[in-house]
Amino acid sequence: MDEVLSEKIRTYFTDRIEEIKEGTYIPQYERFVNLPEFSGINRRTFKIARNKWYLQHFHITFDTFTTRLEKNKGGYISEKEYILNLKRERKLMDREIDIKRIKGKRNKGLGCCLIPGVLLTVIGFFAGVGSHWYGTVWPVLGFGIVVLVIGLALVLYHSKKLRLNTKKTNKGETQ
Repeated sequence: MDEVLSEKIRTYFTDRIEEIKEGTYIPQYERFVNLPEFSGINRRTFKIARNKWYLQHFHITFDTFTTRLEKNKGGYISEKEYILNLKRERKLMDREIDIKRIKGKRNKGLGCCLIPGVLLTVIGFFAGVGSHWYGTVWPVLGFGIVVLVIGLALVLYHSKKLRLNTKKTNKGETQ
């Protein structure tokens, strides 16, 4: 029954699409529930149907549409400026996601290679001091140094990428 009711709601909105575009009609649950044909509707069904309709017709959610409408009516920004601001915000969000991903890779390099490399190098070094097990000490020490170098390279590489992305993000926020 919810799907039938949802379709009925979306049809109702489609009939009033011009009023919605202009901002003279804003579909709100409190007004909508008082209509006789929609008296038994619950808030959740209404909100889902409304958001589906807005996504289908305007490619944005109801909240985004009303925010844009309020800014345009208030004369704060033009439609073009609003779209540019949205694009800028999306770029910043993408960069923040990239920064989190790079931090994760840097931490993996630190935890998986750098720390074990240091431990193997220290163990190999101290085992070799005063010991006559050169056959087993040198491979451990050599492997420890290789892992240490790989871990250090990973940490430095991802730290550099992190600094560059952070600079880009900070520069984007100030523009």
